[in-house]
Amino acid sequence: VRKAKIMVLDLLDELSGASKGPQRERRRGGADGSVEETLSVPVGRIGHLIGKGGKNIQSLEELTGARLRVLKAEDEDEEPEEQKLLVSGTPKAVDLAKQHLAKYIPNLPEVDPT
Repeated sequence: VRKAKIMVLDLLDELSGASKGPQRERRRGGADGSVEETLSVPVGRIGHLIGKGGKNIQSLEELTGARLRVLKAEDEDEEPEEQKLLVSGTPKAVDLAKQHLAKYIPNLPEVDPT
């Protein structure tokens, strides 16, 4: 079911033109209405995103209310070009986090502030 869901989301992104930016996956369904979105971040930008001692990522979490986690590379034998970033929280918090992440992640699709 998860693979089918990812395929449908990818197809929707492709049809809407969102596939030009970084790959992403948005999952809904938390009991509290929370969502998770996985974004691809260029490896060279991860250190800047995290900041010294985690200062930047902690600040983004406090500012937006979203939870940000850098995920481990799937294949540790190869040097990845991108690293996955999991953004979770309420839909509003995730969208706000994406607005702030735009300065760290090139080509991140724009989110309309609401």
